[in-house]
Amino acid sequence: MSFVAGVGVSNLDMIYTGIGRLPEEGEEVFSNDFRLCLGGGVPATIINLHRLGVPSKFATFLGKNMFSRYVEEQFKQYGVSYTNLYHGDKNPICITTSMVTERDRTFMSYREEVEFDEELQAQIFEYLKDAKIVTMHFGLYDVYKKLKEIGCTLVLDSGWDDNMSLEQYQDYLRLADYYLPNRKEALKITGKSTIEEAAKVLSDFFEDVTIKLDRDGCYHFNRIDKSSRLIHTIPVKKAVDSTGAGDAFLSGFLYGLVKGESISKCISYGNVMGSACVQEVGCLGASVSEKELVELSRYNESN
Repeated sequence: MSFVAGVGVSNLDMIYTGIGRLPEEGEEVFSNDFRLCLGGGVPATIINLHRLGVPSKFATFLGKNMFSRYVEEQFKQYGVSYTNLYHGDKNPICITTSMVTERDRTFMSYREEVEFDEELQAQIFEYLKDAKIVTMHFGLYDVYKKLKEIGCTLVLDSGWDDNMSLEQYQDYLRLADYYLPNRKEALKITGKSTIEEAAKVLSDFFEDVTIKLDRDGCYHFNRIDKSSRLIHTIPVKKAVDSTGAGDAFLSGFLYGLVKGESISKCISYGNVMGSACVQEVGCLGASVSEKELVELSRYNESN
């Protein structure tokens, strides 16, 4: 049976919404609402795939404190298959405070790094080796190289890094079959000032380049025929919170890959999932069923 798998840090988000302005140092500002919920990353992507009926599983790192216990309880409620690879005494989950204004979001995060020693990497390879598609996580290059050699399709969604560059990430880019940066990440990693220039740089690594443009959809560039186009997202009544939209997009994109769809269709599915996500607070507050995904994607392509 074909399935999607990944390994990644679990995230716990404390989200403050309805904020008129962010506090300056020494100030206190009250929000109109607050949520404690699972954050983004590999677990959120797999949960969304589970909602779509795609066979999938993930491994993560849970400790012994109250935060890890809360995350574990959330996984059980979502009914997803997961494995905990951590047995130490640190706090391996990422705890994030997110402050959402009408303009954008601001984050403050904390976690203690997990060391990917040889024993842990061997465990991770065994866990992932039978998957058809694997989502990539930095720090596991040797694992992904072995997976590539046995025929796994690798999908990289790096997330933001202040130090990201082609020099730093080129080995991972060469391994990946697909890379799904957003606009800021694509410009940062390539050092370019426009998405068109960034796409041409990334086409040295990928035949199909996809750059997420938030509410504007996705920019797609094909290296073979030099074609480019904007694939629009579906309209939403009101965008409440964009937290987790990238992970939702990834789940839709992966759904398309599992179904053997074209790159355009994969992007269309990703757009639908991302648009659904932003209509509720939190990474997993809103989604669509498999039937709704297919129907909305078809409707969007015909308009």
